[in-house]
Formats: sequence, C-alpha cells, structure tokens
Amino acid sequence: MSQMTLFEPPVIFTKRIKELKDNSELNREQAQLLLQVELGFALMECLGIDDEPVTAVWAILSGMPLRHPRLQNLDESQRRAVANARQIIPFSARFVWLGALRFYIRNIPQNWRNYDFNIQDLDSQILHAAKSLRHQVHQNLIYMKAV
Repeated sequence: MSQMTLFEPPVIFTKRIKELKDNSELNREQAQLLLQVELGFALMECLGIDDEPVTAVWAILSGMPLRHPRLQNLDESQRRAVANARQIIPFSARFVWLGALRFYIRNIPQNWRNYDFNIQDLDSQILHAAKSLRHQVHQNLIYMKAV
C-alpha cells in the first residue's frame, strides 16, 4: 500500500479491491469503501444484530462496551470477526460512518451494492431490510482468519 500504516490489510481484502478496480467501473477508493461498508454490515449479520439501523455499525467498531444482550456471549469466530473488522474498517466514529454510508449510496453504482437504503433518515432504516445480496464474496471476507 502507498500509505504508511502500522497495519497491512489481509491479502484477500486487497486482492478483492484490485479485482473490483480491474473488472468494474469502480476506482480504488470506491472499491475499498464498498468492501469496508459491506464488511461492517456483514459483521452485524454475523453477530445476529442485523435488526439494528444501518447507522449502528460504528458502535461495534468503536470498541465501546455495549450492553446489548446478543453481544454478551460471542463465540470465538464472532470475536475474531469483530477484531478483523476493527482493523479493516476505519469508521469507528459515528459521523465518519455516516459519511461512509452517504458516499456508498451516492458514489457506488447500485449494481455493485449488496444494500440499498435512502440517505435521508438513516437511523430509521433497518439493516436486514436494506439487503439485496448481489455479490456474496463481499460478505465472505468477514470470516477470514487472522489479520
């Protein structure tokens, strides 16, 4: 990667960004944001909390202790998914996540998105209702092993 970071994303993630960039009308920024947003949504599904608003992902990414009943007894694969997502998805603040959602809807062509929602009143739009799975491979990245 061209940026200096303490963390290099997994090869499977960077490979998928390159595939999207090379085989679609998406540029690198669009491809990366597409995967990051959809990984956030896939994480919510993995944790069994896809009945929350599309805006809720940032709270999981933030690392704040959350007293949600379904988050109290995560199994090993779910804890690993959370850890992976926190390393790959840089949207752990509410307004940064909201900006990413707006970019996703405005700049990613609908035929490449697995989710569709209106950018107005994001807090009232439930994640599982926004899903229209077109590209399963985006979802599968959340289950990768160690990062």
